[in-house]
Amino acid sequence: MVDHVLGRQLDLLALRSMPALRTELYDGWLLRFTQGFTGRANSVTAMDAGVLALDEKIAYCEARYIEHELPIMFRLTDMSQPAELEAVLIKRGYELRNGDGSLTQVQTAAIA
Repeated sequence: MVDHVLGRQLDLLALRSMPALRTELYDGWLLRFTQGFTGRANSVTAMDAGVLALDEKIAYCEARYIEHELPIMFRLTDMSQPAELEAVLIKRGYELRNGDGSLTQVQTAAIA
């Protein structure tokens, strides 16, 4: 079971721990650009669904990363919005992977 409040807090902390040189907010999504050093700081984080059409938002993000001469990457979590984003990206030819081909998992546990 995913605790969305805790997950959102952890995601925000992770974003702050690896700051980008440039961050752009676009209709609820964060576009982060850092000259290609890391995936987290050079990717789109879909925080909120926003109001624009999903295909329009994806096309905008793709164009921005082309302008910055960076590969386009979308960081997806259980909190990514809109919920159908993963399926739409896969349909467009995107693959689920980390930089080394693996997926990243975040786990928490209560400490007594």
